[in-house]
Formats: sequence, C-alpha cells, structure tokens
Amino acid sequence: MEVVSCLILLCVLVGYADAQLGEKRIDEYSDYWDYQDIRKALNNSDRISWMIYRTYSKDGGGSRHLCVYANVTGIGAVYTFEQGYIVSKGEQNTDGEGTFILRIHTKPINPIQN
Repeated sequence: MEVVSCLILLCVLVGYADAQLGEKRIDEYSDYWDYQDIRKALNNSDRISWMIYRTYSKDGGGSRHLCVYANVTGIGAVYTFEQGYIVSKGEQNTDGEGTFILRIHTKPINPIQN
C-alpha cells in the first residue's frame, strides 16, 4: 500500500512540474546584453544596492526580515561587498562579506553552421 501511495504521489508531482524545453531567459536575448553591465550597476555613487529578487520575508525573533542589500566596499576586477538585511523593527543585520568576480560576457557561438 505504501509503494502504491508513493507512486501516486510521484505521478501527481510529475504532472505539476513545469519543465519546458527550450525556455529562453531574459539574459539570453541579444538585445538585453547591453543592460547586463554589472560594473555600471555596482559602480555608482550609492554604495548600497538593494537586491529586489533576493528580498524575502522570514519569521524569526519576533520580527520579519524584509529587505536584502549589498554594500560594495571594494571595486576592481573583484568586487568586495558586505551583505545584510533589515528587519521590521528597523534593526540592520550583517550576514557577512563576500566577493564577486567579474567576467567578460561573450556572445554565444552557434557550433552548427548552415
């Protein structure tokens, strides 16, 4: 009975999976490449960058974690940054330091030539 239940659950989960072949992400479009300059994004007068897609809400310690940010402390071929978040009570917590190594984005080459 347990084996049958597991198989049914597996079939249901596979049915909910949305894994489409050939899905194209926005960063793969050639007309979007000009907007992916991380140097331009991080090298501005405001040293703190808010990461919109990394913002999250998580219960903990009686308050909610609302925003995630990175404070750029070193600029060059390697960016050094301090990452943290702000909680609903206004406290600012630092998660630690990290580095971001820049690489040059090159256009993909089609190996199959017609």
